[in-house]
Amino acid sequence: MKKSTLWIFVLILQSSLGFGQIKPIRVGATMPKQTEKMLDISGKEINLQGASKGNGILVIFISNACVQVDQYENRITNLIDFSNKLNIGMLLINSNEAARKKEESIQQMQAYAIDKRINCYYALDTSSAVANAFGASKTPECFLFDKQYNLIYHGAIDDNAMSVSAVSINYLTEAMTALASGKAIQTNETKVVGCRIMRKPKG
Repeated sequence: MKKSTLWIFVLILQSSLGFGQIKPIRVGATMPKQTEKMLDISGKEINLQGASKGNGILVIFISNACVQVDQYENRITNLIDFSNKLNIGMLLINSNEAARKKEESIQQMQAYAIDKRINCYYALDTSSAVANAFGASKTPECFLFDKQYNLIYHGAIDDNAMSVSAVSINYLTEAMTALASGKAIQTNETKVVGCRIMRKPKG
């Protein structure tokens, strides 16, 4: 099955499952407090505040096996360098608790990070607790916070999930640049296109 066809199938499946009922925190809200630390691929335990830098923190929910994340892999790698340049912390989070025994285990996350040359925090979100607190529903889904931990951008990385050459607006890098320079963000919320975060059923 071609990637484009598979992508359309994934979107139809997600719509039928009704995961859009999950509502993300609103722009302007304070970052949810995290009481439990997450296991990073380095073997260390980290929390949201610990991953932050002088100008804030960028949190992106990703997956090892999502078609959309695969399309964005080079752009995510570039974001790591870009965030370091702007003194913005970057934290990738895997909240796919329902697939831990398959492609979303910590071992698979470590292998994925090596293969994709990810050199930032990539943490396992046990029971999807952080995704629930954020109201995150898809991968990749971005949340950018300023140094006071106020949400200033939520949404997609850019305006074309399927082709980097067809991108006309880089929503996230524009927001990050505005944050680092103290300027107003022109677009602070955009539609997220991606794979459903696989939570365990309740009960």
